[in-house]
Amino acid sequence: MRSHTRPLRAYYPRMSRPRTVIVGAGIVGLTTAYFLARAGREVIVLDRDEIGDGASYGNAGLLSIGHYPLTRPGVSWRGFKWMFDRNAPLFIRPRPDADLLSW
Repeated sequence: MRSHTRPLRAYYPRMSRPRTVIVGAGIVGLTTAYFLARAGREVIVLDRDEIGDGASYGNAGLLSIGHYPLTRPGVSWRGFKWMFDRNAPLFIRPRPDADLLSW
């Protein structure tokens, strides 16, 4: 196989700057494409299926900027205490709920 040494712009002279291609139309791909487009980039998103059908569908499109490691000692107990602390990262407003209790 031969290596091409000419710059890409020699093959595509009308292209003023390279396009950005995002492979995957899940939550990460679309979020990346959105922010790149907002920054002025020309973005193309490719996916073999419908938007959000791949991994984002299976994991419910969970995107988290940070998490607390659940495998550390004492985290379960701390999480239980957090549920009742209004300023904690895991606050659940306690209220009577028959469906929740039966679950």
